[in-house]
Amino acid sequence: MNKVTRSSIEILARPQSGNVISVYLPTHRHPTPPHMQEDQTRYKNLIRQAREQWHEKVGDDTMSSTFEQMESKLEDLGFWQQTTEGMAIFSSPEKFEIYHLPVECEERVCVDDSYDITPLLIVMAYDQPYYMLALAMHNTKLFKGDMYGLEPVAIDFPSSPEDALNIDEMFSNSNTIRNQNSPASDGSGAVASHGQGDSNRAGREERFQYFRILENTMTSLKEFDDSLPIIIAGTDSEAGDFRNSTKMQNIVHEYIQGNHTNTTLPDLVALAWPIIQSEVISKRAIEAVDQLNEKVGIQKSSYDYTDVTEAANMGRVQTLLVGITRKTTDTVSDAVNTAVPILSFAKNQDYERVAELVKKVLAQGGTILGVGNELLPAKVPIAAIYRY
Repeated sequence: MNKVTRSSIEILARPQSGNVISVYLPTHRHPTPPHMQEDQTRYKNLIRQAREQWHEKVGDDTMSSTFEQMESKLEDLGFWQQTTEGMAIFSSPEKFEIYHLPVECEERVCVDDSYDITPLLIVMAYDQPYYMLALAMHNTKLFKGDMYGLEPVAIDFPSSPEDALNIDEMFSNSNTIRNQNSPASDGSGAVASHGQGDSNRAGREERFQYFRILENTMTSLKEFDDSLPIIIAGTDSEAGDFRNSTKMQNIVHEYIQGNHTNTTLPDLVALAWPIIQSEVISKRAIEAVDQLNEKVGIQKSSYDYTDVTEAANMGRVQTLLVGITRKTTDTVSDAVNTAVPILSFAKNQDYERVAELVKKVLAQGGTILGVGNELLPAKVPIAAIYRY
């Protein structure tokens, strides 16, 4: 899978020596055979449109070999089995690149003197790396994810509280039974009694110790990034006790209820990513819009396209908010019950102007931030926060 990265966008943003082609199309994640055929048909039709537009605008055969490369993908069944929510194709007489998109998009074909990277910048604005801790009394697991999915993290967690604390049993008849080598034992191997009817408290104390060991194992991992949000998956009591015992600052408020140590990766993604969208990405966009609204009165931000364009021409735009993403249940997927974000530009009359403004602000070192169009006033696809 070819993922969108900042370095790939930087390469595509470089000046081109001639006309180039950009194609966007929606596809299916984990497609069934009928969905694969639907995606292939859509791809074939858009490549045909790209060929027609090239001959209308450029009128030469310099793209012949590249078009053959593009069409050859239709026979690559392995490729069509690994699709995500969308696809972006960039080609020239010297180049043919395909990127998988984790956000659905409308169809678009563009022949121009530069690649249309605006949707890629919006996609990157929606990315958020994170961890998911599948917490349990046995075989806790750690995963690292982003907008594309989740992958297991190689980490040497203890298999159980007994293993972590070197005890024989968590608790039994209100007593915690420790073996001779337990750090909490007096060395005699005797039972440390917690009193009649106190087994819940005794077990919880041991569980807190176990959770602190899990946390220390995570934070001591060389590759662990403590700045990323962490989603907990566990029972109500496990998730609550871990939150009460942890010193980590980036635990996401919402958690995934239940034991998920054996849940498949696609199912984990379906549970975790909506939480990241609502708890992290959406809040970040709302904070940016709040900042925008606060600065309108002192003329350090604007929703007006003419004002924003003039500011961009002067290099004053620090952050450009682009609202070409809409939420809808009308998607290519047959399994969408709640509204999901879709990149919407093929039918947006302002899209061409927005794309030019994005290129200008990006070239000046400004930040492009994708926000849902519901956060901006009606029919206003852009807004800007100024440097001065």
